[in-house]
Amino acid sequence: MKFDFFNFFNKQNSSVGLDISDRSIKVLSLKRRKDKSLEIEGLGYGTIEEGVVENGNILQPEKLAEIISQTLQETAPQPIQSKKILLAIPDSRTFIDIYKISASTIGKELEKTIRDLASKSIPFEPETLYFDFREIGFDKKTNEKEYLYVSSPRETIDGYKKMLEFIGIEPLVFEFESASLARALIEEKEKAKSIMIFDMGSRTTKLSIAYQGEIVSNAIVNFGGNKITKIVAQNLKLSFEEADRLKISMGLNKDEKENEVRDILQSFCPPVIGDVISQIDYYEKNSGKIIDEIIICGGSSLIADIDKCLSEKVGKIVRKVNPWGKAGIAINSESDKIFNKEAPILFATVIGLALRGLEANPQEAGINLSDFNG
Repeated sequence: MKFDFFNFFNKQNSSVGLDISDRSIKVLSLKRRKDKSLEIEGLGYGTIEEGVVENGNILQPEKLAEIISQTLQETAPQPIQSKKILLAIPDSRTFIDIYKISASTIGKELEKTIRDLASKSIPFEPETLYFDFREIGFDKKTNEKEYLYVSSPRETIDGYKKMLEFIGIEPLVFEFESASLARALIEEKEKAKSIMIFDMGSRTTKLSIAYQGEIVSNAIVNFGGNKITKIVAQNLKLSFEEADRLKISMGLNKDEKENEVRDILQSFCPPVIGDVISQIDYYEKNSGKIIDEIIICGGSSLIADIDKCLSEKVGKIVRKVNPWGKAGIAINSESDKIFNKEAPILFATVIGLALRGLEANPQEAGINLSDFNG
């Protein structure tokens, strides 16, 4: 019997998001109350040791399944019972493109046209990919529709699906990570804008551009917070842990007269700034639109005054967003215990997933690679 996802979420009015990175997993179960406010049913965080997941590839599926299972049992304020979840696929394992196609092209012909275009722009054989696409715009002058195309290697999707099935979990939605971030960080009133999401993690920095709330451009820079921490540790002769704490607390703060960290960061961050400027220039020249602002997230968004520094360098408004407050999710004492270990901003992706699960029809509310096109 086929599971009716639409009726399930209308009936239960709750959803579960699961975010798996190379070094941690985050899980969130949200419930919509009768007054339409959102309540945390279960929130969990688990660490993943080195060698289990690398660059989005699952190397030890049984070990990862064990960590996920344990984290689900330890969520607060109560264990998560649902076995149906929405999952984020790392951007490093996905390909994104925008295609303009005549509005008269529909049905099977449209799908074939998109397959043909993808075969010319994606560095994988079409039969090795799962993909999905959705209409995101229309050009009246050319009578063309714009389609967002996203794909991921079959081995990636199948690997996650098989690993989750091992512990009895059914992934109902596979969404690319930056789409989840956009949903969590961009407010409804801002969706008409072009917004860059600057997501600096431990290993890489992801530069995504959203328009009308949809991700239309994505780039990954091989530079992350851990590299900065190592540079600080080497220069100041500190342990990695000491350097990381100093990097966050002192950061780029100009008010601290003897801030050695600021000088180090300013010396080693120009390559990332250059990539941000290049992405903005390319988008603005090719789209005819202007990037209105940059939202920063990820672990390195916690570096003191990084928003002010980035704003000065690129000449754009840069701001941090509290995804919990933006979504109107009530925080309780149990959640605070988890936030003592992991900063609230780092749950943005899983918040975006859980929010999608509360839509009237979550499977159709965005790109969904679990449909297994290919």
